[in-house]
This record gives sequence, C-alpha cells and structure tokens, in this order.
Amino acid sequence: MRLVIAAVGRSRRDATRELYEDYAGRLPWPVELKEIEERKPLPTAERIKREGERLLAALPEGATMVALDGGGRELSSTALAKTLGRWRDSGVRHLGFIIGGADGLDKALTGRADIVLSLGAMTWPPHAGPGDAGGATLPRFGHPHRPPLPPGMRAPACRQPIEYYSPMPTMSAQDHNNQSRPVVLCILDGWGQRPPSADNAIALARTPVWDGFERRTRTAVRKAEKAGFRVEASNDAVELRRLYGQVYGGEERAPVAGNIVEKMVELALETGRAEGWRCQAPSGATAAVVFFVPDGDTLYAWVAGADPAQRDSGATSLLYWKVMESSPCSRFDFVGANLAAIAFFKRGFGGLLVPYFATEGFGHPLLRTAVGLRRAIRRLS
Repeated sequence: MRLVIAAVGRSRRDATRELYEDYAGRLPWPVELKEIEERKPLPTAERIKREGERLLAALPEGATMVALDGGGRELSSTALAKTLGRWRDSGVRHLGFIIGGADGLDKALTGRADIVLSLGAMTWPPHAGPGDAGGATLPRFGHPHRPPLPPGMRAPACRQPIEYYSPMPTMSAQDHNNQSRPVVLCILDGWGQRPPSADNAIALARTPVWDGFERRTRTAVRKAEKAGFRVEASNDAVELRRLYGQVYGGEERAPVAGNIVEKMVELALETGRAEGWRCQAPSGATAAVVFFVPDGDTLYAWVAGADPAQRDSGATSLLYWKVMESSPCSRFDFVGANLAAIAFFKRGFGGLLVPYFATEGFGHPLLRTAVGLRRAIRRLS
C-alpha cells in the first residue's frame, strides 16, 4: 500500500519538515507528499473549488480517499491503525489523505471521500501537513476563522498585541488596586502539548532500532523508498556473484573468487542455512543483494553485492533496514572487515564496531622486525 498526502500550501524547510520526514520514515509503507498552491487572487468560494480540483488531481486514480476536515469523525490512534490495517488487508494499493487550505475543503470533495476525519476542534495552520499533526495552534489574527483584531492593529506584528494587552488591569490575591502590569503574549504556531494516552501512536511505535540509526542512514532509507525501490526475497546466487564482483571492480580483484562465492551460497541455500534478499530499482534492475545466515537469536549478514551505479540511491541501506524490521531475531551482526568506508556505512545503523583480529604479511624479515619494534615502543609509551 502506498500513501499519498495532498495538501494545500508549501511547507518550510525547517524543524517541522524534518519532523514530518522522521515520522514518515517510520511508516511501513512509502509516503509521498504533494503540495499544491493557488497563487491567483480568487474569491473564496472559487479558490476552495479550485484547490479541491487540484487536490483530487494529485491523488492516484482509484485511490481510497481520506479527507481531513473539522466536521469529520474523530478516531483514536488505535482505531485509525485498525482502519489502515483493514484497507491494507483488503488490497488497497493507494491511500490518499487530502488537507485543505485556510478556508477548508470543497464540500464536493468531502462528499466523494471514503472517510472524513477530524483531528480535533482546534484550528490548524493553513499549510498543515503530517508534521503538524502532533500539535494545535492558537487562533491567528486576520482570518475569518479567528477573532478580529482590535482597531488599528495589523497582523502579524508581535509588538502591537503586546502593547494592546500590557495596559490591561490585572488582579491578584495581594493587590486589588487594578494596577497595570506587563503581559507577555506567546503565540505558539503549530505546537501543542497533552499527556500521552494509552493508545498514543508514538508511544506504541516502539522503534528503538530505527531511532538508533544516524540521520544520514534514515535519510538514505527514505530516499530509496520515495524513489520506488523495493525489497524482496531472492535465491539467485548467479546474480550475487555478478554484483559481488562489481563491488571490487571485477571478479579478478575480489578477495574470494566469484565461482567459490556462488557455490558456497548455493550449498547454504540447499541446506536451509541462508536466506537472500535483493533491492530492486524502479526500472526492475537489481541494485543490491545480500545473503544472511540466521543462527539462534542472531542474524548475520554473510555476503553482499551491489551495483556501483546505485551507490548513492540508498538501496543497500533500505535492504538492510527492511530485513532488520522483518526478522524475528533480536540481534544483528554485520560481520566482515571494518575497512574505513565499510565501517562508516555500518556505523550509520547505530551498532557497535567490535574488532576481531587482523592478519598481516611482510615481504621481508627486516620489515616484520621494524613493525614489531614500533608496536613495542607504542606499548611502552
């Protein structure tokens, strides 16, 4: 199932957008955000209609439509999760969420929606998107849905509201003289707070593995998902041999001969000791393939290959994440050498890099002696 969020307005590249990308990345389905904006100065009714047409056009054909509107139903996080599960199990391919502008959604659009949901009675920002779904906003000045400004005051200046409220008399238990006291007016735009409930979706997510990833790794996973890469099971040892050789610039440069790699993987598959996964690009070509060995409560990443042309696509990171996410094992071991580039990649998954041993070869006894002396000096120092 693929999620599409069609929203009126443009989100800013700030902490709100980063928050959206973080939570969108936690979903088990790919998410696409489509933002539309009507720049023409149109009458309110005409603008609402025009926004509705563009929102509808942004959704895939045949998509199940969820309209977010103040007059819709209010569901708990658990009820919403169950509804999404039913759609997934019934074979829904595309699920579209539509979010209107400051004046709401066109009634014709909400009438066509499969379900109309309300996130509460509070007024939401016109550019509200998934990143804003965790908080409410205080009423804004200068809009029909919000209280009117006192005469002579113009939004969005902050100095004028403070000047307006400061002279107001205040009362306290110690002072009944109606003396003027300073007032600080705080406008929290897009944020709110409430104690977590038992069905809080964030609390129920329990994603310690994903949260432990470095930001660059989470970004790579989301990038591959949004580009349409997908992960599926694979038993193709020949494909692994080809991509394994490409990692090293050719089979002749690989540390293990390609025919040996192929034969070892085939034997492991025949005995049921290994499982293979590959990540396919939108074109259908295989971008990466990895074979894993489960042993008790630990899953070992055994041997891998990848297309160098897809190095920056995030395909390999997506493959490892999907396997970690679906594996019943509670421990994951990358195994293998920790060369600089490989260690940098592994570190992005938040694991511990543990050195095992190192082997060295010297072409001359004097060189071996010199290295031994250097190590002895280092230990003394």
